[in-house]
Amino acid sequence: MSPGDRPQRPGYSQMSFEAFYGQHHHIWRKEAYLHTGSHEAAEAVTDEVTEKLNQTWEEVLRQKNVAQHAWRILKAEIMLWRRAHGSEHRFVETAAFNRTVRVMMAYAREQFDVMEESLGLFSAIASLPERQFDVITLRYLLEYSDTQIANLLGITETTVRSNLRHARQRLEAHAVQRRILHTTGTEG
Repeated sequence: MSPGDRPQRPGYSQMSFEAFYGQHHHIWRKEAYLHTGSHEAAEAVTDEVTEKLNQTWEEVLRQKNVAQHAWRILKAEIMLWRRAHGSEHRFVETAAFNRTVRVMMAYAREQFDVMEESLGLFSAIASLPERQFDVITLRYLLEYSDTQIANLLGITETTVRSNLRHARQRLEAHAVQRRILHTTGTEG
């Protein structure tokens, strides 16, 4: 039941009900879902709570703590729904499943971010001049030391460091331009 479906009261009372409903209904729905394990059941429970509050709003406003009163109604409605449907308590399964999904989604987003960042980084590395490409690849992907790189490429260690510095500057400029890297990991 949406706020617009309810009988309208004049003035403050209706506005206060609408404000209270707007602030709390999504929490009621989430709580009901945790205990019933069903989105449809959560919606039905939330509708019942909303209707009960709406029908007794003037009395509800006289309560010492309106939110606490509404919470008690919600808990009672969850119990009534569970009894009426012969439903077991679903909190453990629902909460564990929801947490697992949130963690997996965060991990998947993180992995896609890493993939996107890597594609941008390696595209930038591939566009470096040959000597800088070789030095970056040997240092950061194959983990060669400056001495090993110098020996392999037939250049001095000073030239290796110079090529590394110039390559990092190009990569950092590319990263800033395309906003692909959070850090280069190329300190040193």
